[in-house]
Order: sequence, then C-alpha cells, then structure tokens
Amino acid sequence: LSLRLTKATPEAAARTNASLIQPAPSVVYVSTSGSHTFPYTNWSTAARSIQSAVSVAEAGDTVFVADGTYTLLSQVVVDRGITIRGTNAGAAVVNGGNSCRGFYVTDPSAVLEGLTITNCSSAMVNSNNYGGGVDFVNGGTIRDCKIVGNVATGTAPNGG
Repeated sequence: LSLRLTKATPEAAARTNASLIQPAPSVVYVSTSGSHTFPYTNWSTAARSIQSAVSVAEAGDTVFVADGTYTLLSQVVVDRGITIRGTNAGAAVVNGGNSCRGFYVTDPSAVLEGLTITNCSSAMVNSNNYGGGVDFVNGGTIRDCKIVGNVATGTAPNGG
C-alpha cells in the first residue's frame, strides 16, 4: 500500500511513502505480555488492554485475547461488528474489579466468544441499569462465555 501525492502546479512533483499508511488489520491481538505496539498485529506487539485492540479493529475484524486476566478500569465499548474471541475457551478473564461493567455493545453484529466475564458491576441512579457483565443495547451474540459474579444495581437494576 502506498500514498502518492501530486502538486497541482506546473512544476508537478510526486512523492510516495508507504510507511505513512497503515491499513486497519483484519486480526488484532491482546496479551498481558504484548509490547502494546500499534497496530497490535501479532502476539509480540499485542495490545495489553482489550479496549485498545477494540478501538483499532474495523467491522468484520477479529480481536484475539490471549489467556490471562484483564482488569478493567472502565467498560469495553464495542460499537462495530467485530468478534472478540478468547484463544482458549474461558482462559481469557475479563475482571471488572467490582467497579465497572464488562462490555457495552451497541452493534448487533458484534460477537463475544470464549471469554470469562466476572466481577463486573453496573450502577446508575435514576435510570434503567442493565447488564453488569455485558449490556447489549441493540443485540449481539455471546458464544461459549462464562459470565459469573457480575451485578447491576441502582434504582432499576436489570441483570448481572
């Protein structure tokens, strides 16, 4: 992939610099031992946070999450049709530390697969409060996930 820039003047000049363009990867990696080097295209350069990888992924991409525990500081927002997949069913643990929701999913074609989602909490006041572990706003798919020990609290709690 390269970018060609051309001046619109009589002394036209062109320059090509392929290193300035990086297409979105079709596979993005997350690992507790990755170097967190953008764009997270292999295990050694993997993102250390799930949200960092999700932010890079485009619709149709897969985010692979290595075995390990990923403690969240805030909910993971999934706003496009991507698949977030644990590499070994249930061995990638998403832990909300009892302080935040696990996943907030707004795209109906998003998929969560092979993850353990635990210790997540969603608490809102004077509002409907859905899903401490996962909140699918417009639908989505959960496959082979363990969703345990999550809670939704507040004035109108709905589901853990």
